[in-house]
Amino acid sequence: MAQDFRKRMGLSNANPNEVRARFINRIHVSVFRWLEDNKGATFWDENFIWWISEQMGESWGDQVRPREYGSGYWSNLTLEKMSAGDFYKTLEVVEKCHQYRECSVCLI
Repeated sequence: MAQDFRKRMGLSNANPNEVRARFINRIHVSVFRWLEDNKGATFWDENFIWWISEQMGESWGDQVRPREYGSGYWSNLTLEKMSAGDFYKTLEVVEKCHQYRECSVCLI
């Protein structure tokens, strides 16, 4: 069954590294950019960065700084930077974005 699918999709002779690289690129363009452009208020507050840092065992929360003027926080961290071009980390970041969105909807 899996062989038939791969043949129909032209993947039977595909290089797995190239397939993963293209997948990561598609996620960066179609998912991460969309979230950043359209859901910025949800995904780019300090709570999201601290939450995803804790969930993934990373120190990204240390990159969040209070704004010099006005209220709120700032970070130059992006979802693409979080995924670091790694296939499995990209999948994990996508999963965590979904989980965070589900949690934040429940809290509203």
